[in-house]
Amino acid sequence: MRNEVARASSDSKSYATKLVDAEATRTDIIIDDLEKRVNSDLRNKVSCTLYIKTTDISNEGELSGTLDAEFLEWNILRRIYTKGMVGKTFGPFRFYASKGGNFEDIQKNSFFNLDKLWAKSYYNLDYGKVRSLYNVELNSSLTSYKDLFFRVLANYISCKNLIDTNYDCSRMLYACSSIQYIDFEIPSQGTNHAQVCDGCVYLRHKNFNINWPNSVSAQSAFSNNRKMKNDMSSKLMVTLPLVSTMYQMFYYCDGLSYVGDIYAPVCTYAGEMFEYCYNLESVGNIELPSCSNMINMFRENRKLRSVKSISTLIDGNIDIAYMFYNCIALTAAPSMQGIIVSLNNTFYHCTALKSLPLYKVSSEAYSSNAFNVCENLTDLGGFDGLKNNVAFAQSPMLTRESCLNLFNYAGDVTTYTDMRSMTFHSEAYARLTEEDIAIAVNKGWAVLSA
Repeated sequence: MRNEVARASSDSKSYATKLVDAEATRTDIIIDDLEKRVNSDLRNKVSCTLYIKTTDISNEGELSGTLDAEFLEWNILRRIYTKGMVGKTFGPFRFYASKGGNFEDIQKNSFFNLDKLWAKSYYNLDYGKVRSLYNVELNSSLTSYKDLFFRVLANYISCKNLIDTNYDCSRMLYACSSIQYIDFEIPSQGTNHAQVCDGCVYLRHKNFNINWPNSVSAQSAFSNNRKMKNDMSSKLMVTLPLVSTMYQMFYYCDGLSYVGDIYAPVCTYAGEMFEYCYNLESVGNIELPSCSNMINMFRENRKLRSVKSISTLIDGNIDIAYMFYNCIALTAAPSMQGIIVSLNNTFYHCTALKSLPLYKVSSEAYSSNAFNVCENLTDLGGFDGLKNNVAFAQSPMLTRESCLNLFNYAGDVTTYTDMRSMTFHSEAYARLTEEDIAIAVNKGWAVLSA
């Protein structure tokens, strides 16, 4: 063939030839500067053969060379566009790697109709404007949707034949940072939804009921989906019976306002799940009976007024450090089961917080800054098993009954060699009698006034 960038080995070419119709006319797609553009930035050099089939048989061809697969595909698409071939259907794109004579099929992608410029790479930011990708027809041989539209920088994608089936959907729309609309639903029957829409900053979602019965991961599923907006009539409902992690599932979804009930019975990790959801106002019942880590779960949710309830491990240890950090609208802390091992900064700067239920804590539960700037905290249920320092130095409204709850549920620290203390704002301390303070002192505690 004429104008090849790099000629493949005879074995590679022979192997690729078996995949095409022997009757087809085969011509080259000329990409003069491909090699010099990509060689300086290759991450994984392999000997590749790219076979391109189009609806126009005269434009069918193959390109070979020692090139990075992702770069190769992107450059092919970009140069096809610049040569006036927009409007034709290209695909499937097949890459074959030759390593020591062993051929490996390393990537199979879809049929694409290039009605307008599209490139499957963040590198297209350097080369003009992306608009839309219309009428994508998926290859019938696909058995996975993983990375299907990975980093497609278009603002609209329509897909003809995407089906709701038990395929891996992880990173399906990963880093599609320009996308605004899709004409298909995220497959609910998928087996993995990790990062399925991660980084889709402008995507407008239509369905606010997430029920993924087969999925094992929802990690970062909608992270940075800043246009995920809803109201009271479309509360987000989440049902994930097999998911083990919900880490950063809705991280930085600052358009999200209302969340209904969440059910994930085997999830063990929900850290940062709603972190930086600045406009989230209310959450329903959260059932996470296997969860042990909820660090930063609602951090910086500045409009969050209420979380109805949280069901966690009944007898296991749970970490809720920074869980409600700077939730300045939260008025009542939710009840939680389990044994809390860290309260570090959990309610820091919750300036509207008025009440806290009884919590069970481990003997060494750390509570540094847990209640700093909780200036309206009034009612405290206490901490069953508390044996570490705790301070309410900035909570002048704390009632005498609340202080008594703290004294009565606290553990005995008389055998500890270092002093364990409870510190109160001077106004709260003034409400205590000598008899009240004696309850804590007799257990080895120092009761201090700030």
